[in-house]
Amino acid sequence: MSEWQPIDTAPKDGKEILAYAPENEYCESRIGVIYFTEYDGWISADYDAVKYEPTHWMPLPPPPVKKHQCKGYNDKFICRSIGDQWIIEFGIDWTAVKYCPFCGEKA
Repeated sequence: MSEWQPIDTAPKDGKEILAYAPENEYCESRIGVIYFTEYDGWISADYDAVKYEPTHWMPLPPPPVKKHQCKGYNDKFICRSIGDQWIIEFGIDWTAVKYCPFCGEKA
């Protein structure tokens, strides 16, 4: 994970970031996931306007992945779960499916 950076260096293209806001007279210090929109400014990940002034940010870490090997697994394929679907990677291509095509396990 990277270090905290000044908020003025944060991406303003709608990408979610982890933000820090220090304590002020209205609320305690906090860390949360936010993103920037041109119309509304900083928005929390649950779509509410941010009621605090973030001072620092860092990129979100990658999501956890569930890897497995099963009968019929092939070294040419990587099977991993993201959310409620399996991502089957083969070379530079990939496809999303609701279950592992090798063993039938649901994501």
